[in-house]
Amino acid sequence: LQNVSGPQRKAAHLKTAGGQSSKIGSGAGSVQVLVDFEGRHIRLTDERLAHIREHPEMVEREGDIMETLAGPRSVRQSVSDPDIRLYYRFYEQTTVGGKWLCVVAKVAEADAFVVTAYLTDQIKGGATIWPPEPPSR
Repeated sequence: LQNVSGPQRKAAHLKTAGGQSSKIGSGAGSVQVLVDFEGRHIRLTDERLAHIREHPEMVEREGDIMETLAGPRSVRQSVSDPDIRLYYRFYEQTTVGGKWLCVVAKVAEADAFVVTAYLTDQIKGGATIWPPEPPSR
């Protein structure tokens, strides 16, 4: 992940193992287009990012959201909605200790977007999409 911070991080083209981000538009209605580990484009709107940042532990974790989509340790299909994917990556140091970051994305044939993201103690149930083996930290 490139080292950028503040406003630069939001607008930068960040690249990770197979992932990147670009920003479309400006102001309150702008959209970031993130790329997951399979090369799928996933939208992150300013509205969804504001929702995620309502949780104090998620402030300044935008780069981790990009990193988790681009290089997850596990991806699960939601038990309640087959179009929802949960991307997980473990972070040793967060404001609330070592936690899994879960990025929830709606993935339909013609569109994909981030619904929310949160820190959690464990990976939730659901069919494993990737990898075929259970992940370790």
